Amino acid sequence: MSQPVPPPNQLADSHSSVDPNHEHVLHLLDSEIQEIQSAEKRNGWNLWAILGAIGALIWLLTGELNTGSHDWLGIITLVIVEFLIVDGVRWLSAFIAGRPTKSDVRFHWSSYLFGTSRPQAIIEILRSIGILLAAFLCRSFQWYLLTTLSVCYGLHLFLTTILVILSVKPFAISNTRNKWTYFFAVTPWASLVISLGFLLPRIHINQFVASFRISALIVGLGYLAVMFGHALRTSVAMPILLDLRRRLVARKISPV
Repeated sequence: MSQPVPPPNQLADSHSSVDPNHEHVLHLLDSEIQEIQSAEKRNGWNLWAILGAIGALIWLLTGELNTGSHDWLGIITLVIVEFLIVDGVRWLSAFIAGRPTKSDVRFHWSSYLFGTSRPQAIIEILRSIGILLAAFLCRSFQWYLLTTLSVCYGLHLFLTTILVILSVKPFAISNTRNKWTYFFAVTPWASLVISLGFLLPRIHINQFVASFRISALIVGLGYLAVMFGHALRTSVAMPILLDLRRRLVARKISPV
């Protein structure tokens, strides 16, 4: 019968005098693997649920489009407004949540941070291009509104493209913030707020409910596509931990 595993602080104190045994190291590896699996399932979404939601929204959208003529200018305006509102909340929360920590790790490899989020980044690129194309092709927005939208989603497109490149070619990235961090965080968000100020007065009251239904379905599909890319992410540490556990069980490596 195996001995109970002591608390982590006792394990840390015992390392100086006694080498860890197989049970202690296996317990540590199992705890790390379980924590990663729990974090991946914490949001309650999986690939099949997202695909089912995408199919349901497409079915509802086709039903709305068959109801008759639509105010496409109003729909495009609502789509951009809704994307701006949700993106503004996402970017602001990501900036606040990504504040520097007091960790001893000062640098990390870009491939480790972004390597498994490449599908989501590519979908974000396509979404930004689609928003800009819709704004320019409708030919009803003034130059100043197109300028603020271009700054907002142009910088987002630039940063996401850099993210994809860095995920392929590893590069050491500092965990600390500098003036460029605040520039690339504040400039798109300020442009987003200004764009909303220009767009909100352009929302048509006529056929608002019908236009809002179609625009909400389109925006929902856009973010479900982003969530689908996010669900394709895999943990970089998980294969390493599993390999270590197999080698430890097979006695190919020592607990130390």
